[in-house]
Amino acid sequence: MEKFITEILAGILRSEQSLLDKFVNTILNIKGTQFQVETDQNYGEIKPSMSFFNKDSLCFLENKVESFEENSQLETYKIFLQDQPADLKVYLRYCTQYYEKKNIKDINFKQFFWSDIYTFLETFYSTNLLVQLFLDFLKEKNMNHLTELNTEDLVAINHLHETLEKMDICLDSIAAEMTELFGNPTIGSPKNHQERLRDLGTFKQYHMSKHPLLQGGNGEWGWSDIRISFAYNEEPTKLIVWYWCGRTHSQYELLKNSLKNISDYLLTSRV
Repeated sequence: MEKFITEILAGILRSEQSLLDKFVNTILNIKGTQFQVETDQNYGEIKPSMSFFNKDSLCFLENKVESFEENSQLETYKIFLQDQPADLKVYLRYCTQYYEKKNIKDINFKQFFWSDIYTFLETFYSTNLLVQLFLDFLKEKNMNHLTELNTEDLVAINHLHETLEKMDICLDSIAAEMTELFGNPTIGSPKNHQERLRDLGTFKQYHMSKHPLLQGGNGEWGWSDIRISFAYNEEPTKLIVWYWCGRTHSQYELLKNSLKNISDYLLTSRV
């Protein structure tokens, strides 16, 4: 996703010279005008995410989205920039989604966050339709703000252990019935509470599940499972029962029709 977002940002900056110059002046903190921007430009054996340049300056910007620096990239970029002619002003910048403190010496180095880019574009160019769409995308990916702990977060952390215990009690209470109907849970059984934590950050669910749910599945889309979970990717957080069956599974149509019949029955019984 890094390259995708970087290319969109570059396209927005190229759309208006004044926008590009203001971005360089404000976000990159580099003086000057008439800048140009390139993405994934080869400089010998290195290829920074973005390079900004005019007749006086050259800046490498490395962007990270849901990832971190690899193989001492910044130090490698620094060495290249230091080898440039003395009359060329060189800069090194680093943009991340998450906090990742870097200490790069002997060059003009600064780091910032995607949330800074979001704030910049929202403040100065929010009426631009392309910028609006990009801002919506960043917001959807939670890149519009830097997560910082506040008083409410600390209160929540204080009650986290108690909350997890209550969720464990709830899931454990139905484990026996789940086992009787579908077999032993393969993830998050009463003896493996830590497995429930594993997917808490990735899928925003605290769950217990059984897979395969149905026999006869092959390949990625032949997967089947049943999941009972606290889903906090919903607003508000919900306790849900989730059935999943891939379209190529031999029993896909049978499960789909069975669930439809159950749904129709529940709707009819309400009348």
